Amino acid sequence: MKNKLAEQRTVLDLCDGKKAVDYDSIIYVSSEKHYVRYFINGENDEVYNLRRCSLDLVAGELPYYFTRIHLRYLINLKYAVRLHDCLLDVKVSPEKSISLPVARDRLKEVTRLYCLQKGEF
Repeated sequence: MKNKLAEQRTVLDLCDGKKAVDYDSIIYVSSEKHYVRYFINGENDEVYNLRRCSLDLVAGELPYYFTRIHLRYLINLKYAVRLHDCLLDVKVSPEKSISLPVARDRLKEVTRLYCLQKGEF
């Protein structure tokens, strides 16, 4: 029988060492050239959390509630607060949200998943 707590956590093999995090604490992941950057709840923007790999590889490692919204962005739908004009607002702190672009070819699927996550279906 698998440990439920172990299924909710992962160990990120980052450029500057390993880091254990809860899946739910990962807000989004962005692709920056040959690296991905994890944005983690409770950390400021100055913490880089870089890993040398592709965003496709990361997408395969994360739970179902993470979705690819753009060539460069993979987000945790639990932090999505508003979808508008090909942009998805994501809560990065209690007082701050940022807008990330949604690719036109992904807009229909992102809208469907956003509505499912928010219970609007």
